[in-house]
Amino acid sequence: MIPTTLLVVDTETTGLTPVDGSRVVEYGAVLFSVPAVSVISCWSELVRLPGDDSNAAESTNRIPSAALSLSQTLEHDAVLARLGALASRADAVVAHNAVFDRTFVEDALGGPLRGETEEPLPWICTLEDVDWLRPSSSMSLVAIALAHDVGVVQAHRALADCTLIARLLERVHELSPGCLPGMLAKALRPKALFQAVVRYDQRHLAKEARFRWEPDTKRWLRRMAVEDAALLPFVVKDVTEVVGRPKMTAERVGRWIGGPEEDPLPVPGAARCWTACDCGREWPETQLMGECDNCLVRGFAPARS
Repeated sequence: MIPTTLLVVDTETTGLTPVDGSRVVEYGAVLFSVPAVSVISCWSELVRLPGDDSNAAESTNRIPSAALSLSQTLEHDAVLARLGALASRADAVVAHNAVFDRTFVEDALGGPLRGETEEPLPWICTLEDVDWLRPSSSMSLVAIALAHDVGVVQAHRALADCTLIARLLERVHELSPGCLPGMLAKALRPKALFQAVVRYDQRHLAKEARFRWEPDTKRWLRRMAVEDAALLPFVVKDVTEVVGRPKMTAERVGRWIGGPEEDPLPVPGAARCWTACDCGREWPETQLMGECDNCLVRGFAPARS
């Protein structure tokens, strides 16, 4: 599929996830024509927050808390209606670190952004899905822009980030005319979530391949096309099906190796740790660290408390 009209989206929020009560304080969007390599429309709007108008992330996004309670600021439902109207003119959504923006947008909408046919729009992540023409010092949006000689005037406001992505798409066409449709089609291929199977001294290989470290589960992860994963210089495994499974936590896993502190441990010299995974699988007593054979969740040996 080669998209013809892109909806470039960015959100500014009060935190990292809707699960912890964080909210969107600003939406930005740019409609971009792929055949014309041109911006069609730009839009952004602050969101009126009922009750608490504070912006916990003001130091990052530089949106004054006072601005969120202005009479001109729209209610959330009205802002979402405008975003939905723009989405109806597009056939794909683009965002940098799309999983973040998609989570907030779909949580607010209660479902996916939909195109003219009411089918859910596919998302393209400019962090994970796009093979940029030039290497950058990091995979931040600003670093990618600078690597392509795109000036950065402002960052961390919704519309500024959207227009920066749009300018990057134009720059790709300038550097390599005609390559943009193919780049986007490649980015839209079906993907799976892969874990890099690398030793500690090989972690640079995962990082160079744009895998990101997930501290909670101690894994290098990247969502990518299956055919691309087969070309990597290290082994990977598909962990798509275990996304969303509970992690190893003291509240949810009930049994320890050994009993009270004075009881001997069944494995001499081992730390006391859980003997079952959250998925219900028994944890082998000889496998005190590693991954559950059933769901691949990483096991830990925390101090007892």
